[in-house]
Amino acid sequence: MARTTLRVLSALAAWMLASSALARPTEWIRFERHLGDQIYLPASVDGHQVLALLDSGASRSVIDTAYAASIGLKSHGAFANNGANGLETSGHIDGTRIEVGDLRMRRLTLATLDLGATLGPSRPLILGEEVFDRAVVDIDFAGHRVAFRDPAHFAVPRGAVEVPLIRDGDLRLVRVSIEGGPPALFEFDLGAAGTVVLSPAYTRETHLLEGRPTSQGAIFGVGGDGTETRAVLRELTFAGIGFGGIEAHFPQNWPSGTFSDRVKGVLGAMILSRFHLIVDYPHDRLYAVPNPDGP
Repeated sequence: MARTTLRVLSALAAWMLASSALARPTEWIRFERHLGDQIYLPASVDGHQVLALLDSGASRSVIDTAYAASIGLKSHGAFANNGANGLETSGHIDGTRIEVGDLRMRRLTLATLDLGATLGPSRPLILGEEVFDRAVVDIDFAGHRVAFRDPAHFAVPRGAVEVPLIRDGDLRLVRVSIEGGPPALFEFDLGAAGTVVLSPAYTRETHLLEGRPTSQGAIFGVGGDGTETRAVLRELTFAGIGFGGIEAHFPQNWPSGTFSDRVKGVLGAMILSRFHLIVDYPHDRLYAVPNPDGP
């Protein structure tokens, strides 16, 4: 399982955008799906065309260190970051310009990390929270397309379930029920290439692994590699829809610097891709419509 969750600490929090990041609502943009339904969009960095991971779990946009150097961007400083699997040091690059369709972000500060092991050399950019803060992100997984809408004027699809996005620092959390239990708070993470990750504390509290067949696996992400236990959940419920037979991930270590005690796990792209999602960070909500070919 690949996890790219990134929390850039306050030393890298100074960044600037043009007064209007969204020139106008964009047309639909086709995207590629990789691993566990992660979204890769065509984008440009200072005029250089790249494929970029759209990642609601990244508190800042990130560029691969080697790729940045190859296009003449110079990284400065050294900052500690909380990743999915531990701490990692990044630099930063000021004054960059990123475009995705008609979504334009200028004078942007990017974190720099070695993304080669996590994303591969052909995908050197992570589009993080700046994108979600500036536009309503309309994701049609079934149609492999995404659009960026004006937060003041967008249409909610018929049959959509409104899901509150609950702030916890710079995280956005959603309510998820596991095995019919009371709803718990999970990070909303389009960049997590899997179904659901359960924190060790929550797993112990709910006795989820007791008497359940398990297997072992490896995980990789920002902060290094790790190991995890895997087991199948009988039921997971999100946005009013129940899913059965879900292989869940139970890591041995938990990035406490990334998550507060409120966060019981991470809801990843392999569950989120079963919906048409409209993600509205400016109003702390999202809308979810089950895909017709879903369960």
